[in-house]
Amino acid sequence: MFAITKLTKITFPRALRKIQVYTFLRLYNLNEITSNSPNYVVYDGIAYTSDFQTVVRVCSNTTHQIVPSVRICDDCSVFSGCLFESYTIECRLEKLGNSMFRLCPNLTYLDISKCICTYLPTGFVEANTMKTLILPDTIRSIGDWILRNGDISTFVIPSSVTSINQNSFGKASISEFVYCGMTNLEGDVLKTNVQMILSQKYPYETFLGRSTISKTLENCLPPRTPIMTPSPTPICYHSVRIMNCNIKFSNYLVFISMFLN
Repeated sequence: MFAITKLTKITFPRALRKIQVYTFLRLYNLNEITSNSPNYVVYDGIAYTSDFQTVVRVCSNTTHQIVPSVRICDDCSVFSGCLFESYTIECRLEKLGNSMFRLCPNLTYLDISKCICTYLPTGFVEANTMKTLILPDTIRSIGDWILRNGDISTFVIPSSVTSINQNSFGKASISEFVYCGMTNLEGDVLKTNVQMILSQKYPYETFLGRSTISKTLENCLPPRTPIMTPSPTPICYHSVRIMNCNIKFSNYLVFISMFLN
């Protein structure tokens, strides 16, 4: 709906209940988000579902972190077109969104290692300036075209990864792959001269379709188990009305009464 426009401000209408995939793709100039919908709230320039479990869209000039209660990143290109040079996700995201960091013109460094997701979705990052992408060691599967453009010298595939699509790295300029896992991953690689650095215990003679490999990695740590934990009760942030919180005042009084008795 709004994808690839010069839009500077978005106001969610009262009747809004769902946002479609790629709705916010490449919004370089989006500097303000407001909401009239009871289903969405905005805090520090970042839009969430009213329970603070899902992040929907951030302003393109944001410098803020998403709140700790968030577990899901929507598929509507949440960070697409953002202008930051580096970004680290601090919360334990269980689901990443399609085209999440696509078409970010200045992005050089992205760290999502604290997430506990198991799938890296299609078109995850696209930035000509990209140098470093740090993934969590809970990822098991990687989708198509997860890296577009950029020039990454070393890319670490988490040892937890056991499945990738044929085109996962087909548009990524990567000079060296590092992998501590035991799976013979198959997929296209853009560069002709690329180093494959693998575990000493890697049982195969090819990796990503290449036979020139180096089994030199020692002391490979086991991947984390992505245990999904219940989300904390959302905090009533100062710029959000108390009605958006998940605790009803009447229930609170009942709880106090039971405690006193």
